Amino acid sequence: MKRSQPDSSLDEVSTPKRQKTTTVNGFTNGNIDAPKTKWHHTCYIEGIWLRTPTHKAKAKALFSTPTKPSTVSTPSRGKNADRSAKRKSARVLFEQEDEDVWDGADKLAEEILEEENGQLDPPVQETEGVLETVEADSGEAAKTKKTPATPKRRAGRPKGAKNKRSPTPEGELPPHERYFFQNRGGPPRTSNNTLNKVPLLTHEEYFEKLSQYVDPCGKQKDFLAGLHRRSFPQWNFEFDQGFNICLYGYGAKRKLIQQFADWLYHAHSSTPPSIVIVNGHTPNISIRSIFATIVTAVLGSDVPSKLGSQPVEVLELLQSALKSRSSQKPINVLINSIDAPSLRRAVNQALLARLAATPKIRLLATADTPNFLLMWDISLRDQFNFVFHDCTTFTPFDSENDVVEEVHSLVGRKSRRAGGKDGVGFVLKSLPENARNLYRVLLAELLSMTDEGHNSDDDMDGQGTGREGQGAGEETGIEFRLLYQKASEEFIASSEMMFRTLLKEFHDHQMITSRMDTSGSEILGVPLSREEMEGVLEDLVLN
Repeated sequence: MKRSQPDSSLDEVSTPKRQKTTTVNGFTNGNIDAPKTKWHHTCYIEGIWLRTPTHKAKAKALFSTPTKPSTVSTPSRGKNADRSAKRKSARVLFEQEDEDVWDGADKLAEEILEEENGQLDPPVQETEGVLETVEADSGEAAKTKKTPATPKRRAGRPKGAKNKRSPTPEGELPPHERYFFQNRGGPPRTSNNTLNKVPLLTHEEYFEKLSQYVDPCGKQKDFLAGLHRRSFPQWNFEFDQGFNICLYGYGAKRKLIQQFADWLYHAHSSTPPSIVIVNGHTPNISIRSIFATIVTAVLGSDVPSKLGSQPVEVLELLQSALKSRSSQKPINVLINSIDAPSLRRAVNQALLARLAATPKIRLLATADTPNFLLMWDISLRDQFNFVFHDCTTFTPFDSENDVVEEVHSLVGRKSRRAGGKDGVGFVLKSLPENARNLYRVLLAELLSMTDEGHNSDDDMDGQGTGREGQGAGEETGIEFRLLYQKASEEFIASSEMMFRTLLKEFHDHQMITSRMDTSGSEILGVPLSREEMEGVLEDLVLN
């Protein structure tokens, strides 16, 4: 039986073969006009071009069948924790019913599963119902195969590791150590704002801006001052009972003292009392000038022409005058800033305590520093017999601060000056012994000349000399030849050249002054007051 031959009229059916493609100069299959693309259109059906994916070797696989690894490895602790968390999340979502209420645990489970799905299933782009595959060039595939070079780790601590601050300390610390660890200081921070960037104001602009300033707390300060003024009768009653008064607290109290003095004067309008106001913050004030002013208020026109050169002598004269005058009314002494640098010395505080213990002396003092009580021991406290009142005013210290000296120090005009008793003592410690002995002789001669000449009170206190700010040593001078003779007698300087060399050190630090008198002789002095000269001389003798 013969088989029937297939009909030749029918099309021959065969399995399609993969077309071989060759690439020459960027064109495929010898078609010059066809550019190299990632997609190839095979047929056109109903107005839609169907696309077929490219060769498997040239495309990135989006899906892959999971295979079991050849080598079995023990899962780590972190992987087990991730697997258990994913299982719990899947179980919670599977067992969740519609009527159940979602809570925080369910949200966390959903987030874990979404994160897992996002890592396993990257987004697939769909265009016109056909899934697209990504085709990579041979060059790009070669680049992806190359692993990036791992940067070498630098030796030592990484940059910026020192400044990293961790809120949680390493290890277990006790509570007190943990507190100090969390509140430890940070790195220092410096600002770029300097005084050079601030525009300078003229004299007119400064006062114009100052006149426009309005204190936002002015009403509260006035109310506080009114409360203090209500205590004036109480203070007067304490004076009558034999007590002295000390006012302390933040803020200047100079205006309050002046108001109290006015109240005392008008309260006894028939016979106004004697009132002496002392500004202790004045730089050139001395304890002797305070006693001399009180003596003048007590004796009036009967003040002797020579009061004495020592503060103790003036104080004894005052006590004897008050004791001899039985009809003398009490003297009200109001000292502003009893803890000022000019009155802070222990000798001055002892003399003021003797003044406060004198009968018919009523002392009211103000203190501006928080540690003013350290100036007095138990004996001085008993002599002062103070009643303390808190008189906080929050008023700025306009008069108490020496603005001129601070500006000069900022500008640099006094950069080489010794700066009073403390500065002179500091410089003398760094000088040789001959220089210290020469300065001791100079101060001793100036003090002896001041005592013999019986200078007036203003000359000794550095006031009223015709030149502001000069001390007693600068006004009272010693001739150059006389000082050289004294130095030669004590074997301090063997020649005039050596003597001038020692004086040059004093001139460089502005510890002495030099001027010419009418006869052309050189007169040497020191820019110190009498109190400062005595203090420096005492230190030189003791040391």
